[in-house]
Amino acid sequence: MHIFVDESGDVGFKFGQGSSRYYVLTLLVVTDLEEVEAAFIRSKLDIGILPTHEVKFTHTDAAYCERVLSSLNLPEVSSLTVVWDKTAMHPVTDAQRFQQDRLVDAMRLLQPVPRSAVLTIDESAKGAGWKRDVTTHIRQQLNTPEHRMVGATRFQPSSRTVLLQAADMICGAISSDTRRGVHRFQTTMSSRRHRVVIIRDT
Repeated sequence: MHIFVDESGDVGFKFGQGSSRYYVLTLLVVTDLEEVEAAFIRSKLDIGILPTHEVKFTHTDAAYCERVLSSLNLPEVSSLTVVWDKTAMHPVTDAQRFQQDRLVDAMRLLQPVPRSAVLTIDESAKGAGWKRDVTTHIRQQLNTPEHRMVGATRFQPSSRTVLLQAADMICGAISSDTRRGVHRFQTTMSSRRHRVVIIRDT
């Protein structure tokens, strides 16, 4: 099992001064890498985007986004997107720990529970210290002698990792729908395979 991680929003709590109300994290779960990568690349070609060109939700026309998202309605794909309403949370000052804790929280909501999954995280703007700390935090919080949820944690550039781009599309779509109070993009994705959890009370 492979899990690709993407996030939207920021970790700030200065509402009215630029901080986002929502923090959104997507876990894209894939059981057949080749099949899903091929389907996603075909969807990019269908909308005139070269396979080597990075696709991002914020830079893609809405109609094209829907076509790309629909390509992820496959038996080999599922996703969990968790939306935290930060106005209901206690403010935190440790941004790195906030991100790490939300990732752990989301992983614990996955069903079925992963076993020895390969976790892939976008390495953009992440230093060596951050990578080391998040790897350690995941191992300590999610792995036990009886059950190893994460077998390996990898950091790769989204520009060269097609399924990190797919996770970005889902995360961006759910974030956009949540901010606007609509379900435009969510209706494109199978609700049976792509689950959304909104946490408004912590």
